[in-house]
Amino acid sequence: MKKESPQTIFLEKLNNSSLFLTYQDAFELATGYRLSLCKKLPKAEPGDLSVSVPVGRTFPLDLLARPLDGSGCIGEHLKVCTRGLLEAFARQLGEESNRAMLESGSAATGAVVRAKDFIHGNIGTKIQLDDMASAAGTSSFQLCRIFKRDTGITMTEFISRKRVQRAKRLLRDPYRQIAEIADHVGFTSLSQFSRNFSRYAGESPTEFRQRLKELEHCDLAAS
Repeated sequence: MKKESPQTIFLEKLNNSSLFLTYQDAFELATGYRLSLCKKLPKAEPGDLSVSVPVGRTFPLDLLARPLDGSGCIGEHLKVCTRGLLEAFARQLGEESNRAMLESGSAATGAVVRAKDFIHGNIGTKIQLDDMASAAGTSSFQLCRIFKRDTGITMTEFISRKRVQRAKRLLRDPYRQIAEIADHVGFTSLSQFSRNFSRYAGESPTEFRQRLKELEHCDLAAS
């Protein structure tokens, strides 16, 4: 029997998660569109709407909304509103997906769990593979092999995702400079930080901060 890839297993878990199932039902009732997650978008049909889920290039994922009646005949205003909801959910789904990737699952070996703990405790420093392998109690070669096998991503990607996740929390403080945040979470340069942030968050640090600011203004206006 062919072993399923980590990407396929991850997609299946995401499709069956309470977050996706709850939003799928609510989205259908509110818009008349059915949501689905796709590794590769099917042939487009009238009325289809799709957006990328910011999970990263190693896990290309799209959120597809397809009208239940198959006609796709809705007003432009409703289409814009529906796409806005779709994009908002894609961002939320990306956040949850990245968190799930970074958690130490029960299926991971002890060495992988120890390596993740080491990364978590040293995320703001330059992490050396030999030091991580020593903390995990195995060789560098063996750790690289089992880490990719258990998580579906390389240690380099895991570290970058972890740094981006921490940076998102720090970016909520409007008084912290982006360059300061980049250094605090362990990136060696602002360009490296921006490149990795865009890769795994689907937007630049500046765009992320601006979106948070706009959401805060919306909340204040509604209250």
